[in-house]
Amino acid sequence: MVSRQLVHGQPYGPLRFEVEPGTVWKGAAAARVVIYSDQSSCGTDFEPGEEYLFILSGYPGFRSDSLVLGRCSGYHVPMHRADVLGLVKALYVPALRANLGAAGPRLNASEAEYFAGILPDTDFDFTNQQLGFFLDRQPMTKQQYLDRFLTVRVLHELVVFTPQERAAAGGYAAALVSWSKMAGRRKPISPKFRRRLVRRLAKAQPGQHLR
Repeated sequence: MVSRQLVHGQPYGPLRFEVEPGTVWKGAAAARVVIYSDQSSCGTDFEPGEEYLFILSGYPGFRSDSLVLGRCSGYHVPMHRADVLGLVKALYVPALRANLGAAGPRLNASEAEYFAGILPDTDFDFTNQQLGFFLDRQPMTKQQYLDRFLTVRVLHELVVFTPQERAAAGGYAAALVSWSKMAGRRKPISPKFRRRLVRRLAKAQPGQHLR
């Protein structure tokens, strides 16, 4: 949770933010963290009361409870749009990471939490779902995806199938397409591309893409 204060005569910047950390994945937990930012092109601002995900480092010569943050360094995003939350958990939550890549045709609870954390803009429920994986147009297994992209920020497109598409695809509820020209577009995925995904999944042996 963030509060904001305008300060004068401060060499590190005229904006001072006090952050009350919720979950701390790395580093020592503190009751309060102070962040300074200037109002240059590299400066930043926060909405008071909003929850954010911060990935920060210290500043040479600065107090240990204070951090400098801007658009040119560090990472911060409102929690509801934090598309690296899954990556952070995979890095710093051993119990979750240990359960990623489990055998079986469906996503377990840890895998569902991971994929929800890299795709915050969807209301799709990943729990116990059968998910297909593609690198552009080439099918991947679940394990191949995790080996390659577990802690890497990737351009994705989640294609959620209709009930008819799901039946034709052999039970797959959706396909996660990575590094495709279709990924990240504002336009809907074309029917032709959707049919291609369904056909590729239908040809797979049961569970092939989710080992």
